[in-house]
Amino acid sequence: MKHKEEPTDPPAQRRSLQFVGVNGGGYESSSEDSTTAENFSDNESTENEAPEPPEEKVRGVPETSQLRPLETAGPKASQEPPHVAPAEGASGSGKKKAKEVEEEEEEEEIRMDLSPDLISACIALEKYLENNDALTERELKVAYTTVLQEWLRLACRRDAHPELVRRHLITFRAVSARVLNYVVNIADGNGNTALHYSVSHANFPVVRQLLDSGVCCVDKQNRAGYSPIMLIALATLRSQEDNDTVLQLLRLGDLNAKASQAGQTALMLAVSHGRLDVVRALLACGADVNVQDADGSTALMCACEHGHKDIAGLLLAQPACDATLADHDGSTALTVALDAGQNEIASMLYSRMNSQCSFAPMSEDRNPSSSSAEE
Repeated sequence: MKHKEEPTDPPAQRRSLQFVGVNGGGYESSSEDSTTAENFSDNESTENEAPEPPEEKVRGVPETSQLRPLETAGPKASQEPPHVAPAEGASGSGKKKAKEVEEEEEEEEIRMDLSPDLISACIALEKYLENNDALTERELKVAYTTVLQEWLRLACRRDAHPELVRRHLITFRAVSARVLNYVVNIADGNGNTALHYSVSHANFPVVRQLLDSGVCCVDKQNRAGYSPIMLIALATLRSQEDNDTVLQLLRLGDLNAKASQAGQTALMLAVSHGRLDVVRALLACGADVNVQDADGSTALMCACEHGHKDIAGLLLAQPACDATLADHDGSTALTVALDAGQNEIASMLYSRMNSQCSFAPMSEDRNPSSSSAEE
């Protein structure tokens, strides 16, 4: 797998909360035909990565040219379509039978994609997980390699089929709960799991299947320092079902976890990319609006710098939002907005800060209990 060279451009401004280390600092430019494994940095270690086989570690999925596309369900183009003659005087019954035959062939096509090698490898891994001495080094290496490549091939493509993923999850659970947990959370050489891939591809039907397995480690960070929840900031939500799946994911994870590189949260990343829908979802699920990154910046400061007026208004509408917080340079959201020439946002902030200041002394000076005590 080819490795991206380190960018030579000077570092971005510290509040430009981009996905540093992802695809050379510009994740959005990733190609439709490239594997997601190539879009993540591999400069840092990751926890909970799948145990390495002896001597050699598999580094991600094979190159795109080596990946076989998923078979299209139903008869192949080179085959004659099945002909089902309708019973005499019962054309409706004939159509129904033809539909049943087509559904059976679709089922059979999906079953054919359940690789016997993958199932055998899972059974071998179950022996290893139960007893570390059950396999030789060579057997463990073969089982690990097969599981990693086969699972990532079928679950991590941009066009991964949710039904195919579901059937594999059923098979893994049938082997054992340990194998299910192991395979679902297995990571490639860059620390990416199937959940990282499916979120970054905005393949939310597959995301739902993974979450429904009940064993997904949703807070696991890849080697670039980002969890699947953080990657939602770059995913396009196309339907209400996608929104529901995102909410399901957010409710399962730590919304205030910080990326390892600069201490950014999912909220900060969503704000920096102008994702009002994701910001709204994060706030609805309880994201802390006042978390500060490694430089002391908040999500509100980020919205001010990038001129996201609607997002700034949404953040200020949160009762807990503290517009007076300062970063390590002593800058507040107001000074950041003024420096960036965002006068409308600055006006909103000025009104909010005046409101906070006017209520503070009243709560202290007009305390009935303290007045009565003095008398």
